[in-house]
Amino acid sequence: MTPMERMAAVSTLLSSRRFVWSNESMLQRGIYQTLLEAGHVVQREKRLSRKDRPDFMLEGGVYVEVKVDGSLTSVMRQLSRYAEQPSVSAIVLVTTRAAQAARVPTEFSGKPVRVVLLAGAFA
Repeated sequence: MTPMERMAAVSTLLSSRRFVWSNESMLQRGIYQTLLEAGHVVQREKRLSRKDRPDFMLEGGVYVEVKVDGSLTSVMRQLSRYAEQPSVSAIVLVTTRAAQAARVPTEFSGKPVRVVLLAGAFA
């Protein structure tokens, strides 16, 4: 599976699920379990740099970042830093905030970005 195919598969998988969560950590656990059950090889909080640890790394350099809080500006800076790393092939942003989802570009530094807007239930 190419990084683009994996990014698309992960985006479709997560978009099709309804998660119940009360904080970002709980949502991350649900996403992690979903990825594992779907057969993905997942590493949690793989350090990219002294400052950057995306929530999940999948095969092929596909990184997943989960955001339930934070400003659009800080999310954009974070994704931009991730994209500058050579090990990153693609980024999936999972967010519960429609304003973030609508304004994130489709690429940073030539690396594709896909946004998954979750409509899960807040526990």
